[in-house]
Amino acid sequence: MLKAYMEIRGYLLHFEGDDEVDTNEDPETIGKRLTDFIPDQGENEMLKGLLSTLESYQCANMITQSTGFNILKARRLFRRLIEENDRLVQYLGPNSAIIDRQFRSFESGLYKLASMQQQRNNCKFYS
Repeated sequence: MLKAYMEIRGYLLHFEGDDEVDTNEDPETIGKRLTDFIPDQGENEMLKGLLSTLESYQCANMITQSTGFNILKARRLFRRLIEENDRLVQYLGPNSAIIDRQFRSFESGLYKLASMQQQRNNCKFYS
């Protein structure tokens, strides 16, 4: 829906002179113009950022469904997503509510292993 809006938003300027809104007797829309519902430039910038974030999450979702995907790759992927948006730690982190208590130590170990692999891969002296 957000992607579709971004594709048509340039055409919404054609409604600038339109003062009528079909309210269907909705008290929240009575007396408002159609342009009152079109996001302004600041809101559009926020929506662009949101769309970019959602596209990266969609990409991550597709990666998790690929052949050869394993739990260590998942942990590395989740770690990268958490680095981009630290609020995701409550959902994707090794201590998130979705992980059963008995497996949290295991998840923490995978998190550390993924971190060590990333550091090793970022090291210019590693071959």
